[in-house]
Amino acid sequence: MGWENCHLYDFMTGRGRRSSLSYQLRDESGSVFYKTAVRSFLPREKSTIVYLYDFGDGWQHKVVLEKVVEIGANQSLPVCLAGKNACPPEDCGGIGGYYSKLEALADSDDEYHDEVIEWMGEDFDPAFFDLEKTNRFLSR
Repeated sequence: MGWENCHLYDFMTGRGRRSSLSYQLRDESGSVFYKTAVRSFLPREKSTIVYLYDFGDGWQHKVVLEKVVEIGANQSLPVCLAGKNACPPEDCGGIGGYYSKLEALADSDDEYHDEVIEWMGEDFDPAFFDLEKTNRFLSR
C-alpha cells in the first residue's frame, strides 16, 4: 500500500487471524502458525483474505488472488504486476476522511484546500500509481 506500518493490523482468513498485536496466526482451535505460506491462505484463484490496517481509521481491504502466473528463472518475488491510484496518506481519517481531503484538494475555494495541500503535498495525485517504485519497495 505504501503505508509506513506504524499502526496495528490484522489479516483475517478462513484458517485464522494474523495480527500485529500477537505476531502469530491462530486457527479456530487456538493453534498457532508461525510460518505459513501465502498459498495456504490463497490456495486457488478467487481465494480471498481481509486485511485491516489502522484500527482507528479502519482501512479494510479484500485481497483476492486473481491469477497464478509462471515466473521467470531470474525474477525476484514478490512483484506487483499492476495497480491503480495513489496510496492514501497515513492518518487521513479512513475512507471518509480521505474522500473529504480529495474534495478539498480539488476545490481551490474550499476552506481546507490550502491545509490539505500542505499536508498531502502540492504534487499529490490521487490517480497516480508508481509501479516501478512499488516493485523497488517489494524487492527489499
